[in-house]
Amino acid sequence: MPEIKKTVNYRRCEANVKDGASFSLQSCLEKAKDTVAMPWKRPVAGINSNQFLQWLVSKQGCICGVLAHSEKNKKISLCDSEADGSTWQGHALPKDANGKLRELEEGCLIFAIRENHVAMIPSKDITIRDFLGFLTWFIQSKAEIATDASFDLVNIPSATAFKKLKDQTIKGFSIGKNALNITQEKMPGEEGKRSKMVKHVKVDSLVMGLLKGIGLNTEVLGELEKSSDPGNIYLRMDISYRSRSQKDSQEVMHALVNSIGDNPDLDTRVKLSNNTSIKNDELTVKGDVKLQISDGIISKDEAMTALALWLTGAIAKHTVYS
Repeated sequence: MPEIKKTVNYRRCEANVKDGASFSLQSCLEKAKDTVAMPWKRPVAGINSNQFLQWLVSKQGCICGVLAHSEKNKKISLCDSEADGSTWQGHALPKDANGKLRELEEGCLIFAIRENHVAMIPSKDITIRDFLGFLTWFIQSKAEIATDASFDLVNIPSATAFKKLKDQTIKGFSIGKNALNITQEKMPGEEGKRSKMVKHVKVDSLVMGLLKGIGLNTEVLGELEKSSDPGNIYLRMDISYRSRSQKDSQEVMHALVNSIGDNPDLDTRVKLSNNTSIKNDELTVKGDVKLQISDGIISKDEAMTALALWLTGAIAKHTVYS
């Protein structure tokens, strides 16, 4: 049976709770499942559009499910050719094998949640932000659970990631910076006239020096420095180190990255093993799962199992942090 590779997106649920009480997204969702009567449908923009939570099941210690975007009475566009080669076009309502009219699934997001760790396979029709909106509605508005809390699905802060770097293999990193720092200041106008915006251009001497040092046209750079309304030049350096010894290579890379740290003045990107990366103030964790397809359709049950296995594995290997 053919397989398809799907990208897994990881987020961590962070919550602000009154009096600092504990919060578990998994526990809240399990309680909501037992509280809210099925079907679990949330009307969204559009006359017949819904966010439809199709399943909530337990797998590998996770709660897993599928959130679909469904459309009622939406026709499917059909096309074919006639015997004479001419084009045929038509439309049909979505019906099951027994001829019963059903809702059309436009796309879905498949997820697995373990405590506050969340693994997802989103789609263009159901994004991670859509999923967060549904969770808030389902848990707080419908089930009336944790109503005094606010929660979000976020990447891991890079401050935490930098502390955990000793556990990771660094494949490479890059740093970037603009040659010109451009700011605007609102200046009061003359009496009876409107205020105006004044642009200030400050040259980053280090970046400009590097650009000149590698042989860029100094006349052009000089004109940019003098201009009152310039564009900008962005300099990015990709840094890697290879030696015969993997241990020596990693010691050098860790020392270099730790010397930069979480510097807000630099656009920093660190590529790690396990398909993860640190970009500025966030650690982005992604992975891949292989799913079997039949007639062009993946098994959602298999996908939920694969996500649960990926998430429990990522937690066990400390790819994601508590």
